[in-house]
Amino acid sequence: MPVGRGEDNHLAVLTWEQVHTIRYEYATTDWGYTRLGAKYGVSRTMIYHIIRNTKWVDSHYTPPAPHPDLR
Repeated sequence: MPVGRGEDNHLAVLTWEQVHTIRYEYATTDWGYTRLGAKYGVSRTMIYHIIRNTKWVDSHYTPPAPHPDLR
């Protein structure tokens, strides 16, 4: 049986609405990966992948340029 993607994955912790909010908060605040991960109950690494668009891939989303300090 194929594994669902995004919210369709039975192990998903986040929703698409939360992913969009995470991307918005990252772009408009000084919150980094660790703080956003703690707020949403996921790892700092998951936040990185959401921001970089390698997980929860959205073809309409353009990731920001990487920050030198990786926040």
